[in-house]
Amino acid sequence: MLQAFCSVGAEAFRLTCTDIDGRKRVYRQYDPSTLIEKLPVIFATANAREWNIIVRPIAAKGVTLIQLDDLNREALERVAGLTFLEIETSPANYQAWVAVTDADETTARRLRIGAGGDVTASGAVRIAGSKNVKPKYAEGGFPTVELFASTPGATCTRDELEARGLLAALPEEAPSAPPPHVPPSRQRRRNFFPSYERCLQDAPRARNHEGPDRSAADFEFALIAADRNFSVSAIADKLLQISEKAAGLGRRYAEFTAERASEIVRSRQESSSR
Repeated sequence: MLQAFCSVGAEAFRLTCTDIDGRKRVYRQYDPSTLIEKLPVIFATANAREWNIIVRPIAAKGVTLIQLDDLNREALERVAGLTFLEIETSPANYQAWVAVTDADETTARRLRIGAGGDVTASGAVRIAGSKNVKPKYAEGGFPTVELFASTPGATCTRDELEARGLLAALPEEAPSAPPPHVPPSRQRRRNFFPSYERCLQDAPRARNHEGPDRSAADFEFALIAADRNFSVSAIADKLLQISEKAAGLGRRYAEFTAERASEIVRSRQESSSR
């Protein structure tokens, strides 16, 4: 699996081990050869302590590694011939990876929508052969992550994805509007952001990985901040500082989250003023 990543340009891996509750127990970055050398010890430790073994590949410039997560078998077949790696993370639940040589800033999101994958996929993946340690599997036994298919060196272009009908159109973004009027009774709340830690604590458990749903936490934070009259730009800037997911996915994700939240707040305020 790691060699498949290296064959399409992965130069390093960030390794994370988490426990059954999603808490980080190990966080390191390795070059490929060092990580492969350490795998026996990593596996022995993780199996003994019931930890997940998760890696995030770091690719060289010129290639974009796109993760298609939470696919069923039908969705997996739609991307057949374009992937360099396919794994089964739990029974009948698949993940595929595509290496695109000419991706732009919209390619990953368009492909995830078009392929029917999780649009919030983080780019982190469980290592094949490791256990999928989640509370829901504790009683029946943790499933093993299986290497389903590997095609080392396989890359593709946007034209090839387009030809297969896999690049969906992005939803039109609402035009920016002047910030809503804030009643005097709420003026005192305008000068500080909500607690991101509280949003994270209140977020539901993630469906496809350990720990809280960080997308939900990010959106809740943006929603409260928008209600306090912070601008889209200010909310996006703050998310990039405090959210691990926003930092990983970049400014487009942060702005998209802030814009959606701000639009909802505007709609609510317009409805209440009628």
